[in-house]
Amino acid sequence: MARLKRVPTAGSTTNIFQLKKGSPFTWGLLLKIHEVGPYVIVKYHPWKSKGVSVLTGYPDYDRTSYHVDEGGRGGYSSDDLDVALAHAIAVRSDGINTRADRYFIRSIKTPEGNTWNTWNV
Repeated sequence: MARLKRVPTAGSTTNIFQLKKGSPFTWGLLLKIHEVGPYVIVKYHPWKSKGVSVLTGYPDYDRTSYHVDEGGRGGYSSDDLDVALAHAIAVRSDGINTRADRYFIRSIKTPEGNTWNTWNV
């Protein structure tokens, strides 16, 4: 088995301003920061996991995730860009405890191959 190469994680953050300055991303290896109007979505490779343990510093290059920045009020990550964008729009329109994104995604996507069906809505 090949030895995994660790990436630096010291000083990691989810703060968009710090990420733009080059700080490491808390939840994985940052690929790109997308800004669409008022929405900010971070594309990244999440850290590998072994059972319930997260192997911080070891990116899972087989997966890509998307983190929605909610203006310092927290955040949300998904393996599906459509779900992440729907969440960003719903939170901005309906508030942090919204479920509108789940109903919207459920109305436009089929369960095959999509992550929304794990929400049990």
